Amino acid sequence: MRVHHTLSNLDGVEDVSVDLQNGKATITGTNLTKERLNAAFDGTKFSITAVTEE
Repeated sequence: MRVHHTLSNLDGVEDVSVDLQNGKATITGTNLTKERLNAAFDGTKFSITAVTEE
């Protein structure tokens, strides 16, 4: 799964769960911003629409 692989390889990512059927991914980690996550998908049909901090 390329989405999972792309997200997993980002610095600071600790865990990734991807649900392609519903078009959602949950990413846990540190120093993750919407801009940084979207940059990983530059040139694809995927984008990050929300980032929440806990």
